[in-house]
Amino acid sequence: MYLFVSSGLIYVSGAIGFELIAGKYDEQFGEETLMYSFLYTCEELLEMFGVALFIYALLVYIVDHVEQMTIEFVGS
Repeated sequence: MYLFVSSGLIYVSGAIGFELIAGKYDEQFGEETLMYSFLYTCEELLEMFGVALFIYALLVYIVDHVEQMTIEFVGS
């Protein structure tokens, strides 16, 4: 449960938090600055890390709660 909540908080902090900060910075100084590139990169990094952590949490849940799983690949 903690991994699911953490991944959501990380994703939302990147998607909303850094978006607000970068938008405010963009209004004042424009997009062609090093600081704006840094803020944009942090925003994307947090979003991707949040998704990766969510996928990890799903895999941990499957390992802990599913006893057996079969995956079949059917060719055409």
